[in-house]
Amino acid sequence: MGQNFNFANTPAQGTQVASGITAPTVVKAQGGRLMSVSVNIPGTALPAFSAYDSSTVAGTAASNLVYTSAVSTAITAGTQIVLDWPITSGIVIVPGTGSNVAAFYL
Repeated sequence: MGQNFNFANTPAQGTQVASGITAPTVVKAQGGRLMSVSVNIPGTALPAFSAYDSSTVAGTAASNLVYTSAVSTAITAGTQIVLDWPITSGIVIVPGTGSNVAAFYL
């Protein structure tokens, strides 16, 4: 799946950004590409975030999960997960408790 890189908010070739995500958020309600997610604040519990291929928050499910930060992964502020993942329905980001993330997408 994704790889951890610490680029301190480098957009990883995304032309759009949704920043300051602290609650489940529809980033894009149509197909596109999720390029990367940057963790601004890792929060108090893992996972720091999950990303879904869905056009609505209510539509998120295990069947359309794109990425979730692993429970054993030590994610620090500034960590960027490069995904470069094609999306068919939409991009939903669900941050973990206390997390603040930014999604870079096309």
